[in-house]
Amino acid sequence: MKGPSAKEKTRVLILSSHPLVLPEWRLLLARSGFEINTRQVEITPKTDLHELSVPTASIYVIDAHGADWATEALIATVRLNDPEARIIVVGPQFSEVNSFPLIYLRVKGLVKYSEVRTQLLRAVQVVAGGGLWVPRTLMRKFLESLLESSHSSIQVPRSHVLSRREKEILDCLLKNKSNKEIANELHISESTVKFHVSNILAKFGVQRRTDLILSCFQKAV
Repeated sequence: MKGPSAKEKTRVLILSSHPLVLPEWRLLLARSGFEINTRQVEITPKTDLHELSVPTASIYVIDAHGADWATEALIATVRLNDPEARIIVVGPQFSEVNSFPLIYLRVKGLVKYSEVRTQLLRAVQVVAGGGLWVPRTLMRKFLESLLESSHSSIQVPRSHVLSRREKEILDCLLKNKSNKEIANELHISESTVKFHVSNILAKFGVQRRTDLILSCFQKAV
Protein backbone atom coordinates (compact mmCIF):
# COMPACT_ATOMS: atom_id res chain seq x y z
CA MET A 1 0.00 0.00 0.00
CA LYS A 2 1.40 3.39 -0.97
CA GLY A 3 1.97 6.09 1.61
CA PRO A 4 -0.14 9.24 1.69
CA SER A 5 0.50 11.99 -0.83
CA ALA A 6 1.75 15.39 0.25
CA LYS A 7 -1.82 16.74 0.24
CA GLU A 8 -3.26 13.92 2.33
CA LYS A 9 -3.27 14.14 6.09
CA THR A 10 -1.09 11.62 7.90
CA ARG A 11 -3.35 9.17 9.73
CA VAL A 12 -2.20 7.73 13.06
CA LEU A 13 -4.06 4.77 14.57
CA ILE A 14 -3.59 3.92 18.26
CA LEU A 15 -4.29 0.27 19.13
CA SER A 16 -4.70 -0.77 22.76
CA SER A 17 -6.73 -3.15 24.89
CA HIS A 18 -7.15 -0.46 27.57
CA PRO A 19 -9.91 2.11 26.99
CA LEU A 20 -8.21 4.64 29.30
CA VAL A 21 -4.98 4.54 27.31
CA LEU A 22 -6.64 5.51 24.04
CA PRO A 23 -7.88 9.02 24.98
CA GLU A 24 -4.69 9.75 26.94
CA TRP A 25 -2.37 8.96 24.03
CA ARG A 26 -4.72 10.64 21.59
CA LEU A 27 -4.42 13.83 23.64
CA LEU A 28 -0.62 13.54 23.66
CA LEU A 29 -0.61 13.40 19.85
CA ALA A 30 -3.18 16.16 19.38
CA ARG A 31 -0.45 18.73 18.65
CA SER A 32 1.03 16.63 15.84
CA GLY A 33 -1.31 18.04 13.22
CA PHE A 34 -2.03 14.46 12.14
CA GLU A 35 -5.40 12.73 12.02
CA ILE A 36 -5.51 10.64 15.21
CA ASN A 37 -7.80 7.62 15.48
CA THR A 38 -8.11 4.93 18.14
CA ARG A 39 -9.27 1.33 18.22
CA GLN A 40 -9.64 -0.92 21.26
CA VAL A 41 -8.33 -4.39 20.43
CA GLU A 42 -7.46 -7.38 22.57
CA ILE A 43 -5.56 -10.42 21.31
CA THR A 44 -6.21 -13.74 23.05
CA PRO A 45 -5.29 -17.31 22.10
CA LYS A 46 -8.82 -17.66 20.69
CA THR A 47 -8.68 -14.53 18.54
CA ASP A 48 -9.12 -15.18 14.83
CA LEU A 49 -6.61 -12.73 13.36
CA HIS A 50 -8.16 -12.98 9.91
CA GLU A 51 -11.43 -11.63 11.28
CA LEU A 52 -9.79 -8.81 13.27
CA SER A 53 -10.71 -5.47 11.72
CA VAL A 54 -7.91 -2.88 11.78
CA PRO A 55 -8.50 0.43 9.95
CA THR A 56 -5.88 1.63 7.49
CA ALA A 57 -3.44 4.27 8.72
CA SER A 58 -0.10 5.85 7.89
CA ILE A 59 1.36 5.04 11.31
CA TYR A 60 0.23 2.49 13.88
CA VAL A 61 0.95 2.99 17.59
CA ILE A 62 0.60 -0.39 19.33
CA ASP A 63 0.27 -0.77 23.10
CA ALA A 64 2.35 -3.81 24.10
CA HIS A 65 0.59 -4.30 27.43
CA GLY A 66 -0.02 -8.03 27.02
CA ALA A 67 2.22 -10.98 26.24
CA ASP A 68 4.96 -10.63 23.63
CA TRP A 69 3.24 -13.13 21.33
CA ALA A 70 0.06 -11.05 21.40
CA THR A 71 1.95 -7.92 20.37
CA GLU A 72 3.71 -9.79 17.56
CA ALA A 73 0.37 -11.25 16.43
CA LEU A 74 -1.18 -7.78 16.25
CA ILE A 75 1.81 -6.52 14.23
CA ALA A 76 1.37 -9.45 11.85
CA THR A 77 -2.32 -8.61 11.49
CA VAL A 78 -1.54 -4.99 10.66
CA ARG A 79 0.98 -6.14 8.05
CA LEU A 80 -1.58 -8.45 6.43
CA ASN A 81 -3.62 -5.35 5.57
CA ASP A 82 -0.67 -3.02 4.98
CA PRO A 83 2.74 -4.64 4.25
CA GLU A 84 4.43 -1.22 4.32
CA ALA A 85 2.90 -0.16 7.64
CA ARG A 86 5.04 2.03 9.85
CA ILE A 87 4.66 0.75 13.40
CA ILE A 88 5.62 2.15 16.81
CA VAL A 89 5.39 -0.15 19.84
CA VAL A 90 4.90 1.26 23.34
CA GLY A 91 5.69 -1.05 26.26
CA PRO A 92 6.93 -1.28 29.85
CA GLN A 93 10.57 -2.12 29.05
CA PHE A 94 12.64 -3.04 26.02
CA SER A 95 15.47 -5.53 26.37
CA GLU A 96 17.37 -7.51 23.78
CA VAL A 97 14.96 -10.41 24.36
CA ASN A 98 11.73 -8.59 23.54
CA SER A 99 12.97 -5.80 21.26
CA PHE A 100 15.03 -7.78 18.73
CA PRO A 101 11.99 -9.76 17.47
CA LEU A 102 10.13 -6.47 17.04
CA ILE A 103 12.96 -4.97 15.00
CA TYR A 104 13.01 -8.11 12.85
CA LEU A 105 9.29 -7.46 12.29
CA ARG A 106 10.29 -4.04 10.89
CA VAL A 107 8.96 -1.99 13.80
CA LYS A 108 10.11 1.61 13.32
CA GLY A 109 9.87 2.89 16.88
CA LEU A 110 10.09 1.71 20.49
CA VAL A 111 8.85 3.91 23.34
CA LYS A 112 8.70 2.97 27.03
CA TYR A 113 5.61 3.75 29.09
CA SER A 114 7.73 5.92 31.40
CA GLU A 115 8.73 8.07 28.41
CA VAL A 116 5.38 8.31 26.62
CA ARG A 117 4.68 11.88 27.70
CA THR A 118 8.06 13.15 26.55
CA GLN A 119 8.79 10.93 23.54
CA LEU A 120 5.62 9.59 21.88
CA LEU A 121 4.82 12.74 19.92
CA ARG A 122 8.41 13.10 18.73
CA ALA A 123 8.60 9.40 17.85
CA VAL A 124 5.48 9.66 15.68
CA GLN A 125 6.84 12.77 13.94
CA VAL A 126 10.21 11.13 13.24
CA VAL A 127 8.65 7.89 11.94
CA ALA A 128 6.20 9.91 9.83
CA GLY A 129 9.23 11.56 8.24
CA GLY A 130 10.72 8.18 7.35
CA GLY A 131 13.06 7.92 10.34
CA LEU A 132 13.50 5.42 13.15
CA TRP A 133 12.99 5.84 16.89
CA VAL A 134 14.90 3.04 18.62
CA PRO A 135 17.06 3.52 21.76
CA ARG A 136 20.70 3.93 20.76
CA THR A 137 21.99 1.14 23.03
CA LEU A 138 19.47 -1.40 21.71
CA MET A 139 20.18 -0.33 18.15
CA ARG A 140 23.91 -0.87 18.61
CA LYS A 141 23.44 -4.31 20.20
CA PHE A 142 20.98 -5.38 17.51
CA LEU A 143 23.33 -4.36 14.71
CA GLU A 144 26.23 -6.12 16.39
CA SER A 145 24.20 -9.34 16.53
CA LEU A 146 23.00 -8.79 12.98
CA LEU A 147 26.47 -8.29 11.53
CA GLU A 148 27.77 -11.35 13.38
CA SER A 149 24.93 -13.58 12.20
CA SER A 150 24.10 -15.24 8.92
CA HIS A 151 22.22 -12.05 8.00
CA SER A 152 25.46 -10.07 7.90
CA SER A 153 25.24 -9.67 4.12
CA ILE A 154 22.73 -6.82 3.87
CA GLN A 155 21.66 -5.95 0.36
CA VAL A 156 21.73 -2.36 -0.87
CA PRO A 157 18.13 -1.26 -1.63
CA ARG A 158 17.46 -0.21 -5.20
CA SER A 159 14.79 2.31 -4.28
CA HIS A 160 17.28 5.16 -3.81
CA VAL A 161 19.17 6.92 -6.60
CA LEU A 162 22.85 6.70 -5.72
CA SER A 163 25.97 7.48 -7.69
CA ARG A 164 28.53 4.74 -8.34
CA ARG A 165 30.77 6.11 -5.57
CA GLU A 166 27.85 6.38 -3.13
CA LYS A 167 26.95 2.74 -3.81
CA GLU A 168 30.54 1.71 -3.06
CA ILE A 169 30.54 3.67 0.19
CA LEU A 170 27.09 2.41 1.19
CA ASP A 171 28.29 -1.16 0.70
CA CYS A 172 31.15 -0.41 3.09
CA LEU A 173 28.83 1.24 5.59
CA LEU A 174 26.61 -1.86 5.62
CA LYS A 175 29.70 -3.82 6.61
CA ASN A 176 30.12 -1.40 9.54
CA LYS A 177 33.43 -0.02 8.30
CA SER A 178 34.82 3.25 9.64
CA ASN A 179 35.54 6.33 7.51
CA LYS A 180 39.25 5.55 7.65
CA GLU A 181 38.72 1.95 6.54
CA ILE A 182 36.48 3.11 3.68
CA ALA A 183 39.00 5.73 2.60
CA ASN A 184 41.82 3.15 2.53
CA GLU A 185 39.73 0.60 0.63
CA LEU A 186 38.51 3.05 -2.01
CA HIS A 187 41.75 5.10 -2.14
CA ILE A 188 40.06 8.40 -1.36
CA SER A 189 40.41 10.91 1.48
CA GLU A 190 38.45 10.68 4.73
CA SER A 191 36.93 14.10 4.03
CA THR A 192 35.58 12.77 0.73
CA VAL A 193 34.12 9.77 2.58
CA LYS A 194 32.44 12.08 5.11
CA PHE A 195 30.95 14.14 2.27
CA HIS A 196 29.46 11.06 0.58
CA VAL A 197 28.25 9.57 3.88
CA SER A 198 26.40 12.80 4.64
CA ASN A 199 24.71 12.67 1.23
CA ILE A 200 23.78 9.01 1.65
CA LEU A 201 22.20 9.60 5.07
CA ALA A 202 20.20 12.51 3.64
CA LYS A 203 18.94 10.39 0.73
CA PHE A 204 17.77 7.68 3.15
CA GLY A 205 16.20 10.26 5.49
CA VAL A 206 18.23 9.19 8.53
CA GLN A 207 20.79 10.92 10.73
CA ARG A 208 22.88 8.03 12.06
CA ARG A 209 24.81 5.18 10.46
CA THR A 210 23.06 2.69 12.72
CA ASP A 211 19.69 3.95 11.47
CA LEU A 212 20.92 3.56 7.89
CA ILE A 213 22.02 -0.05 8.43
CA LEU A 214 18.77 -0.93 10.18
CA SER A 215 16.71 0.76 7.47
CA CYS A 216 18.48 -1.26 4.77
CA PHE A 217 18.04 -4.47 6.76
CA GLN A 218 14.32 -3.87 7.30
CA LYS A 219 13.81 -3.19 3.59
CA ALA A 220 15.48 -6.52 2.80
CA VAL A 221 13.35 -8.70 5.10
